[in-house]
Amino acid sequence: MLVLLLLASGPALANDLVIVEPGPPPSPRQRATLQAGPVDLWAGALVQLDAGRGGERQGFFLRRSRLRFGGRLERLVSLGLRLEIELNPIADPAGLLDAVVEFRVASRGLADLGRLELGQMKVPLSQEVMDAPEDLAFVERAQGARLIAPGRDAGVLYTLPLLRGEGRAASVPRAQLRFGLFNGEGAGELGGGGGSATLLRLDGGVGDPSRARVGGRWGFALWSNPDSPVGAGIQSATIAGADLTLWYRALRAGAELLWRDAADGSQSRAVWAWASYDVIADILQLRGRAETLDDGVLTRRVTLGATFHYLPDRFRLLYDLTVPLDPVGNASVAHVTSFMAVL
Repeated sequence: MLVLLLLASGPALANDLVIVEPGPPPSPRQRATLQAGPVDLWAGALVQLDAGRGGERQGFFLRRSRLRFGGRLERLVSLGLRLEIELNPIADPAGLLDAVVEFRVASRGLADLGRLELGQMKVPLSQEVMDAPEDLAFVERAQGARLIAPGRDAGVLYTLPLLRGEGRAASVPRAQLRFGLFNGEGAGELGGGGGSATLLRLDGGVGDPSRARVGGRWGFALWSNPDSPVGAGIQSATIAGADLTLWYRALRAGAELLWRDAADGSQSRAVWAWASYDVIADILQLRGRAETLDDGVLTRRVTLGATFHYLPDRFRLLYDLTVPLDPVGNASVAHVTSFMAVL
């Protein structure tokens, strides 16, 4: 409907349009591109191989083996498409991960109308889940993010910028509102559930993390799903989340909170905080994280690690040492060494 209205508005409005990209594309160092007139196509890949001792996984295993494709057509509206496929059949999840069509339009006469995305995508509740694998500081996401926060789901997501940055930080919204309606049953599932899941998230940032010496990002989110996996069953649940990340020169620190209330009266909460320091810029990083998860059983653990970068944003070697503070079952000290290539 929006497209039809724009086309019917005539040349006057068409000349007034400013095309804005539908979301940030991958870094040029992480993709092969092809441009043909108004069409921009790109492709990329990610491979991550781990060697573990102790913990959940032992020996060598392929954590990720992914292909990524995308494109953009710039006309009256900027239309975009992105796909991400996991080739490793034993990965969780595997197969088609992301399949999203998105469009965005802005006008000098009108305000920025925001971005609309349709398809299967990550639910933007937890920042830890939203971050791409190559943007994670640690080999594993925090326990709370993996066990409480929703992952990928099919639905529609609308993002409206409320306050934009200035100067070189103009690409980082200081405040934006996201509203989404999702299937609520997870990746690859359509229909058959108790109704749609609803997401509301307010977030933003100050400064571009790739350039600014000082900056940060923040977010508050609320998720309501009648088909939430809780324990061994499915029931209605609401999850609230908050996250904050700050950086100053080579030092970064952040924290995140997730709280789930289920229909049966049970509650789960997770809190984690982390910090990293670039000992040698773009070469060596040291980091640490402390986690607490209360999902019926209280578990706490600490992770210490280091990352060696070779050709920043392309190759990296990570090492994580995770120590459980409240050993449960067969929990033990875990060592994981991981090699990642982003092509």
